[in-house]
Parts: sequence; C-alpha cells; structure tokens
Amino acid sequence: DRDVTGVQTCALPIYPGRAADTAARAVRLARRAGDAAAVALAEQAWGTSLLQGGAVDAAMRHLRRAAAGGGAVGRSARRKLAYALVQRGRLAAALHEVDTVLSELRGSAGPEYAVVLAQRAVIRYQAGKLTDAYTDSQAAIPALRRFDDRLSLERALVNREIGRASCRERV
Repeated sequence: DRDVTGVQTCALPIYPGRAADTAARAVRLARRAGDAAAVALAEQAWGTSLLQGGAVDAAMRHLRRAAAGGGAVGRSARRKLAYALVQRGRLAAALHEVDTVLSELRGSAGPEYAVVLAQRAVIRYQAGKLTDAYTDSQAAIPALRRFDDRLSLERALVNREIGRASCRERV
C-alpha cells in the first residue's frame, strides 16, 4: 500500500514512549526495501521524536539525513532542523536552513511559504535583526489570515509584538 505522499506503507507496532525505537525500525525497513522516500520520512520521524525528547544533537543528525531527501519531507525536516539549531544557539545556521526552504518555495503563494516566513522572523528576532524580522512578520501575517491558519497566525502575531517590544527597549 502507498499513502498520499507515495511512500510505501507498512504496519509497525507503536508503543507509547518508544517513538524513536519505532522510527529507527522504520528506517531499517525502508532501507532494506530500497525506498528512499520512506527512509527520508522515517529519518524525519526519528529526528522529531529525539528532538521532542531533548536529544537535540542526535535529532539534528537524523533531520539532516531527512532534509537531504528533498521535497516536502526535506523541507519539513529543514524547518525542524532550524528549530534544533536555534536551541543550540546556532542562529546563522538556522537562518540558512529556513532560507533554503524559502528558496525552494520561491514564487509559491501557499501556506507553507507563509509559515516558513514567520519562522524566519522568529529566528531573525532572536539574532537581533529586528527590521528584517518585522518585515518577515508583516509579509507572513496576511497570508496566514488568508489561509485561515489560526495557530500559525497567532504565533506570528505574538512574535511580532515581542519583536516590537524588543525594538522599543533598545531605543
């Protein structure tokens, strides 16, 4: 069977609290089957589970592997990798990852572009690039409204106001 992404699907038992183990098994099975798309998706799942568990460095290894697969899975992995890099204080590297995603989406007017733009704004605020961050927020917010992505919109609005407050404090 194939799911909507075209990735070969198989039933794996999922045990609460063992997402990383399940993802590791999925990677092995996908490699054995020679399914590169499934490997990338499983690597992303593995990296995500490690990231959520606080194993940031290990997560970054798996997210990099998933990002190398390209496409939607690769873009998603790069965004999570950027999040991990921010946690490690590597803001320039995080900006590089989101800029790579934005360049892949260049010309897109879709919701993914707006969400990534909002993510870049947050990283730019943290890097002290307040004007650029504000510009990104201002571009992302109307698009998020248009796509009715309420969660991303609320995050972007809050982050924009935090950025505004930071600008006022520096004056």
